[in-house]
Amino acid sequence: MLPASFVFVLLNGQEDIWFWLITLLIWRQVVARPENYERRAGLLYAAGLLCIKVTYIFFLFPLLVFVRRPLRMLIAMAIPGLIALAILYSQVGEKFLMPIQHTSVLLTPNLFSIARPFIESIVHVPESSYTMANWIGLLLTLGTSVLVAWRFRSRSLREVLPSLFLVSFVSMMIFQPSAPGGYATSYLLIMLFALIDPLRPRHLVLVLLFSWLLVVQPFVYVYNGSPSYEAWSMLGNPTYLFEYTLQVLNVGCYVGIFFLAIRSIQRSTPSPK
Repeated sequence: MLPASFVFVLLNGQEDIWFWLITLLIWRQVVARPENYERRAGLLYAAGLLCIKVTYIFFLFPLLVFVRRPLRMLIAMAIPGLIALAILYSQVGEKFLMPIQHTSVLLTPNLFSIARPFIESIVHVPESSYTMANWIGLLLTLGTSVLVAWRFRSRSLREVLPSLFLVSFVSMMIFQPSAPGGYATSYLLIMLFALIDPLRPRHLVLVLLFSWLLVVQPFVYVYNGSPSYEAWSMLGNPTYLFEYTLQVLNVGCYVGIFFLAIRSIQRSTPSPK
């Protein structure tokens, strides 16, 4: 059902799949200690950021909307976080900020990559503006996930946490120009078990199509020379048109998963007062 997970893990060594392990441990704290889970959740979240990578930060903001005492969680995160930053700075100086440089690299598929021909027909986006494009994507990502969290903040966190996780990372893959399809490994399993109804043909088609696209599109993209579609005329090339179509379908799957997650949250029960 999910060949993409195995392909990405074997070929790319994607560590993003561990985001869900940390989230599961936080979820366990929410279920086991519904009145007093913030400190342990904060320590677990800090461990995720330090041991996996900073991309996990995307889930923090919508999560804080649901947490009863967010300040307590942030303080628990700050204790190991500040110690780690002090050690890093003493050893390598500002070099630990190197991952931020990745924002100058555009990847596919995402909303920016498929909208590039439209954008370029209005205004040229030079390479020097790629980081700015990612900052705009960051605002859209966080704005969308926090807005969803705020809209459904009265729901029970123990019920909506998997769907909230999906909303956060699917939003990132839609709006971040530097987000590759490989990031889907962070939520493929959750999507399968938390959202997909195997008795509904549409759900099965979505899973199979999405998994196929995640494997095929990156190879076609690289084989074609990793093109940036800056002009509609480029799509006159059949191989470019085929790869661009794969990107559009991929983003369409992101949007479909996003709305399935929203519906799952809508079906959850309100949090007890």
